[in-house]
Amino acid sequence: MALDILVNDLHDDIEKSISLYLDEYDKIMECIENTNDFKLIRSALSDYYGEHEIYIDDLEDLYKETLKLKEEFGSSHLNEVVRFIDDFLGIIGYAVKFRRTIKFIGD
Repeated sequence: MALDILVNDLHDDIEKSISLYLDEYDKIMECIENTNDFKLIRSALSDYYGEHEIYIDDLEDLYKETLKLKEEFGSSHLNEVVRFIDDFLGIIGYAVKFRRTIKFIGD
């Protein structure tokens, strides 16, 4: 099972997607649990099995939070987490460029 992160087109067809698996999810949540710096990420990931949406107005702030998260993992050996963060930054950039929301959908 994975938490799917999607950018859909105007017809609700998937344009871009990535998956966040439980191991990486746990490592990210552990990293952000004792800080208030990741409000949007925490909100989006708070329910691994639920649904959430980040709207266009919040995408720039989400991008900044994700860059900060990448810094937190930057020198670690958690390649899967860093790879996910890089892919997530790509999804956010795409959503900003094409003015789309990002949906988080648990399996």
